[in-house]
Amino acid sequence: MKVYERKIYKMYKIRFLEMGRLIIVVLLVGLSLPAFSQQVIKGTVMSGDDNTTLPGVTIIKKGTGSGTTTDFDGNFSIEASANETLVFSYVGYMSQEKVVGDHMNWTITLEVDVSALEEVIVTGYSQKTKSEISASVVTLNSKDIQSSVTSSNLGSMLQGKIAGMTVNSASGAPGAAPDIRIRGITSINADKPPLFVIDGMIGGNYVPTNVETVTVLKDAAAIGLYGSRGAAGVVIITTKKSKSAIPEFSLSSRMALKEATRGNFSMMDGETLYDTQEKMWGDDRIGFLKLRPQDLRDQNFDWLDAGFQKALLQNYTFSVLGQTEKLKYVFDVDYFDEEGTFRKTDYERLNLHTNIGYSGSEIFSINTDVNVQYSKSNFEHYSWFEDAYWSLPWDNPYYEDGRTIFLNGSDYDPVAYPWYGQFRRNFLHSQESNKLSSSDLNTFWSTRMVLNITNWLSVETRTRLNSFNSRTDTYYSNNSHEGVANNGEITVRQSEGYGALSTHIIRASQDFGNHHIAGFIAHEGDIYNTQNIGVDAWNLSPGIEVLSGASTKQFIEGREFTSRGISYMGELTHGFKDKFFSTVVYRIDGSSNFASDKKYAAFPAASFAWVVSKESFLQNSSFVDLLKLRISYGLVGNDGSSAFDEMNEFPFLATYNISGQYNGQPAASPLSAGNDKLGWETTTMLNLGMDMSIIRRDLFMSIDVYNKNVDDMLFNRQLAFSGGIERRWENIGSMNNKGVEIALNYQKSFGEFRYEGSFNLSYNKNEITKITDTEDEQILSVNGVQQINKVGQEAFTWYMPKWLGVNSDNGAPMWEEIVYDNSGNEVERRVTSVYSEATFQPISSALPKFSGGFTNRFSYKGLSLSVLLTYQGGNKIYHSTREFVDADGANTGINFMNLIDGWSRWEKPGDQATHPVLERGDTDGSHFTSSRYIEDGDYVRIRNITLSYNLPKAAFAWAKIRSANLSVGVDNLHTFTEFSGVDADVNMTNLSYALPGMAYNKYPISKQYIVGLNIKF
Repeated sequence: MKVYERKIYKMYKIRFLEMGRLIIVVLLVGLSLPAFSQQVIKGTVMSGDDNTTLPGVTIIKKGTGSGTTTDFDGNFSIEASANETLVFSYVGYMSQEKVVGDHMNWTITLEVDVSALEEVIVTGYSQKTKSEISASVVTLNSKDIQSSVTSSNLGSMLQGKIAGMTVNSASGAPGAAPDIRIRGITSINADKPPLFVIDGMIGGNYVPTNVETVTVLKDAAAIGLYGSRGAAGVVIITTKKSKSAIPEFSLSSRMALKEATRGNFSMMDGETLYDTQEKMWGDDRIGFLKLRPQDLRDQNFDWLDAGFQKALLQNYTFSVLGQTEKLKYVFDVDYFDEEGTFRKTDYERLNLHTNIGYSGSEIFSINTDVNVQYSKSNFEHYSWFEDAYWSLPWDNPYYEDGRTIFLNGSDYDPVAYPWYGQFRRNFLHSQESNKLSSSDLNTFWSTRMVLNITNWLSVETRTRLNSFNSRTDTYYSNNSHEGVANNGEITVRQSEGYGALSTHIIRASQDFGNHHIAGFIAHEGDIYNTQNIGVDAWNLSPGIEVLSGASTKQFIEGREFTSRGISYMGELTHGFKDKFFSTVVYRIDGSSNFASDKKYAAFPAASFAWVVSKESFLQNSSFVDLLKLRISYGLVGNDGSSAFDEMNEFPFLATYNISGQYNGQPAASPLSAGNDKLGWETTTMLNLGMDMSIIRRDLFMSIDVYNKNVDDMLFNRQLAFSGGIERRWENIGSMNNKGVEIALNYQKSFGEFRYEGSFNLSYNKNEITKITDTEDEQILSVNGVQQINKVGQEAFTWYMPKWLGVNSDNGAPMWEEIVYDNSGNEVERRVTSVYSEATFQPISSALPKFSGGFTNRFSYKGLSLSVLLTYQGGNKIYHSTREFVDADGANTGINFMNLIDGWSRWEKPGDQATHPVLERGDTDGSHFTSSRYIEDGDYVRIRNITLSYNLPKAAFAWAKIRSANLSVGVDNLHTFTEFSGVDADVNMTNLSYALPGMAYNKYPISKQYIVGLNIKF
């Protein structure tokens, strides 16, 4: 019994003790409730530098992941208990911590972090502070990038933004990529665009809305580490990453209404064309009325209006960015949909991207990135575009019931519906009946792992894998102009393949007193494989649009191609007292494009910088904040990979076409001549530069002077026709580019008003210095239009008879004839009106000599206005379209262009005219190729105007939205130019169907009226 009582006593004793402890805890919690009660803290965050408010400051409750950010006016509101600590952080400023206590209204002043002012420049394989950079490098942030045109391509958005970078819009078609050149062309036949590096990995997918910074590398010291890939310059793209412990959700939408720009180019209406052709017939009134009845004068169908349309562009982006103590993550999806201003053309793209970075400790980190992009487009047949301009306004493309007329159809009645056009085709019917489309699927996966062995030694590996599938389909109905001859036609071209790139890097960095030494050595290898197949089929069953519906397989092709590259590289940098910086780089590249004894080449480069402003005589200057002098010299190479076509991937080998037959047996025929002596094209670069910042960093100026010598240029040289093979790749010729680049940036706040302006100017002079040991010129020709590359002159110089104007006595054309003696010496220059007597001679170059842009941004409180102007000039354009529509009567079956202001037609003796007498058939050849159609390519364009407003946070606080920005704008508002064509911004690439600087029926760029909304929550 006593034992039982003792157990009960012990049990209740324990329970009483537990209840006592509970009562004490409750009392303590009760007493502390006031300390833990939430209260609303409000305030404003200011900059200690200029006493202006700071939007976007991150405010975190210490030890938690919760918090908020300041609005556009620097204001914030957050719930916190009295004993909690708030952490205020902002890029470029020192963080500040503050215990809540009993303060309810705060004014927080963040001081500038001087060390953070040293902007970090990512150069791909390494990164340096801005003061350490001794090469020619330019960086743009997302604000600089987004204050430009709305486009699917980042290159178009960079036009006018970077000194030394020339961006030309060769086509305004949806999804079209621009031509990009850095410091002039790098080759004649093997020229290529700059290399794009995405988040440290060569190649890859991205979309403009997710770009954080763009860094352009321009001289040998900067691009040398990329070897042959970077011979034309390098563009480093860094995508957006999380900067705050608070997860950020953002939604960006942009819509634009597009209309085609026409420049100074316009076509005649029915009445004007009738009166013009009437003059061409002269006194043959009866003959004219027989072919051109009087009632045609009142017929005026607008083919341009029928072919073109107002179109819609849409772009939507959703992204999630966040981070924890060890993990950073990004996910975004981007959808872009663009209708073409030319009917039946469009471009659609979906991009999915995710990036995850993990830092388990200070020793190890890993980052992986996946990007999947799918795009598809519908494009136009070249003749449809021609006919939109060329078709006569007297032709009606529709039957009375609204159906489009098919001129080869059985129901077409030429009496009831006469057709006066020369080519007898109705492109509106072709657009309805045919389909031309393409699609692409690209997947990129990359990973980067870093192992920090010590505080001065690390190992890094980077891997990128990618796959692609590209397909182009064309379908020409048997009930269309294009397909009727073959009873319907369908073609399919499909390419698929994969690529892999692996880089292994060992890095070291150490300080020795006033000396800082860093560097790395690396090995890189890559492989690229592609498989192509193509089929052409005829005789389609009606309504069938697939290959199985064709009874005749006219053409079948297929091939597989694999290329490999291997590289070894290293970089050594040295800094002394933070004012002397030097860098040496060395790279060895191997390419499968060349024979074994030419496969490898070495490319060294070096640079040096002196930060003069850190010398004692300038260190305390109140005017000069930064003065840095730079010099670099080095060598880069080009293996011509982008130039070698699919029939000649290995130009050092002779190739054969093995698809033929002889006596019923397989047979081979020569296809290309091999050249086992073919080797690397090399470019030697010298750069002198100066960077200067004055007036408390308000004004920044950068000046660069460069000289580039290209030797052993890769030429696709013409061979003797008797050999049976037309061309062979050879190392011949040398070329020089020299120029000056100036960039100015100014920013200043005046209370709540702020101005930011930037201006850049680039000048480049090109010269051919050698062709071969026995030749001093090379001729390029497309459709009878020629250019010459001649020693002592610029590349791509127009080569044709020189136009001398119009004879005021009789209206005849005049050209220049050069008379030579038997020894080839020039004797006389005289005027001739006989085209065959005119002398072909160099005229002027198609290459622009100067280009640049001017950006202005004005902001007041939440309102901002930006204006971008771009310009280019010093080049000559051959307006090839005029050979057909400004032909003085040579082509009576196509429409004529209207004469622009300042032009006039000769009509009677004594007229000082720009255009010869109208003559049916133009028997004197005034429309033949000559410098008559060469025009100045100078232009200044209002590229973009955008007005944006940061909506008051109070207006949408109920929706938990952190910020919202509404914008309206216009792209390509107006172009100031004397060029008579649609656009003076023309193709600058040497193509099989067009020479650089040739303007022929360009798909026009669009004037775009834009509305955008960006929301963060």
